Amino acid sequence: MRDMVTILPLILHELLEFDDCIPIALEYLRNDPDTLLIITTDHGTGGCQLNGAGPAYVDSGPALDGINDMTGSFEALEQKFIATGQFDAEVFTKATGIVATPNQAARFKQRWMTPSRLISLAR
Repeated sequence: MRDMVTILPLILHELLEFDDCIPIALEYLRNDPDTLLIITTDHGTGGCQLNGAGPAYVDSGPALDGINDMTGSFEALEQKFIATGQFDAEVFTKATGIVATPNQAARFKQRWMTPSRLISLAR
């Protein structure tokens, strides 16, 4: 299974490429009006949500741009932190570009770094 850090940018680029194909299909339709055109996607229905921000989606750029710079998925980071028994905010920020607040780091430790959870994962 591919890591989400490599899949998300791929999905985003595929969606943008798909958008570029629609005018080509419409041009074909103008030249051959006896053609039924059906447009559908596979990523558009499967739960991958790349929703925009702001009333006209103008605030989306920085959030979506950050996907390309990620070097580790949340799942892989979680596994790493559980394996070491500690949350490393610097590693998290370096991999995701997201700065975890002290409160967020404490919540991660509280949820995942309990002795019973670490023992069950070691089995």
